[in-house]
Amino acid sequence: MSMKAFSWAMSQQVGDPTTKLVLLIICDHFNDSRGFAYPSQERLAVFAECSERTVRRHIKRDRKSVV
Repeated sequence: MSMKAFSWAMSQQVGDPTTKLVLLIICDHFNDSRGFAYPSQERLAVFAECSERTVRRHIKRDRKSVV
């Protein structure tokens, strides 16, 4: 886990707890040495205890609110 990525995610105002959870899970998979995180949507859904469809919806929402 990247503490820098996790700290960044914690400071984001995304307006929805599930969106924040998905973002934090992605950051938990961030690889500092490679500079990216690429967990599958299936893996994100398992960790967030939701459906893959919900994960996709919140990833789309997160891109709009964070970028």
